[in-house]
Amino acid sequence: MRRLLPWAVLCCLFLHTSTTAMGEKKAVPPRDDKITYGEAVQDHPQLAEMVTEEGFNNLNGREQWELITMVDKYAFFRHEGEYYAGESPSQSMIYLRKAKALKEEIRKRFGHVLK
Repeated sequence: MRRLLPWAVLCCLFLHTSTTAMGEKKAVPPRDDKITYGEAVQDHPQLAEMVTEEGFNNLNGREQWELITMVDKYAFFRHEGEYYAGESPSQSMIYLRKAKALKEEIRKRFGHVLK
């Protein structure tokens, strides 16, 4: 029994830390730092197609990062919809509907900065 207890404790600690390290969902704090349009376009080129420079620079940091996140998701859904168009029309339609809904939400919230 004395030999079993340390192994049990060790196994419990190992399992707890490994499951925590393997992706237990924790909330990520939102970014508030402000960036310029030029910096954002370098990492997120789809912004150049949709957003004006002056409008983007007038947003506060939190709004900038929300817009970047939404535009990135929109570009991903649109790309996946186009990718699956020939091989799985139903999957393509799902992605394109998500892209359309997200674009409408972007238009509602950030219509004043869009081209």
